[in-house]
Amino acid sequence: MHGAGIDLAGGSGTIYDIDVIGNVVWGSPRGLEDAYYDGTKQIHHVSVVGNTFKDNDIKTIGGAVDFERPVTYVTMTDNVACNSGGYRLPIGTGNVNLRNTQTSVC
Repeated sequence: MHGAGIDLAGGSGTIYDIDVIGNVVWGSPRGLEDAYYDGTKQIHHVSVVGNTFKDNDIKTIGGAVDFERPVTYVTMTDNVACNSGGYRLPIGTGNVNLRNTQTSVC
């Protein structure tokens, strides 16, 4: 199963200075994910704040938000994962992971 409601796809370019704020993402395999198609570029300075991830297919860690690879300066705060699994944000320089909630009842 592939895909996401929001996919930060690095490809051959760097992804940076992105704000994902106040969205409702539902019914996708995963809410938000990173994707490095060639594995060489970096994602940094991204804010994921105040979003609701609802009824996504993947119900494990990273079902709501999945930063699978090393990222830096990512702020992930005040999000709600409803019937969507949890959050994954690797430890990295400047990363903040606070007040994100997870529930099975929407």
